[in-house]
Parts: sequence; structure tokens; C-alpha cells
Amino acid sequence: DGEGSDYLEKAIETQHDAAKIHYMLGLAYLFEGNEILYEKECGILEEKKDRDMANKLENVLNDSSLLKSYLRDLKKRKSQNTK
Repeated sequence: DGEGSDYLEKAIETQHDAAKIHYMLGLAYLFEGNEILYEKECGILEEKKDRDMANKLENVLNDSSLLKSYLRDLKKRKSQNTK
């Protein structure tokens, strides 16, 4: 877990329907390389009918070739460290 996502997870405990916190948590997960939890946050935003915020979060990954490259390198390093 990362420090940013830990803080945001605690914030969600008190503000369960705060779309902005779910958005920021999704970003934190993405930058930590946790695509599964990132996608979970996208789904939560969709369930809450906040399609604009869900689209914005999904577009971070879809529109950023630099971010995709970063995540690919991060996964590669993680897989090398587990061998």
C-alpha cells in the first residue's frame, strides 16, 4: 500500500459517497501500479452515477502514453523482484 492511498481510504470511511475522494483514490492506486483497485474505483464512480468523474478517471489511463509506459515499466520491475 502507498501512503497516499492509505490516507484516502481513511477519508472514504467517513465520506462514503464522496466522488472526488474515489477519483483521487483511483489515481493513487494507478500511480502505485495497482490497476485492479484503480478499476474498482472507476466502477464505484459508475455505480454512484457520476459518469463524468468516472470518465475522467478512466481517461487518465486511456489518454496517457507516458502513464502507460510508466505502468509497464513498474510491472516489469515488480515481476523481476519476485523472481
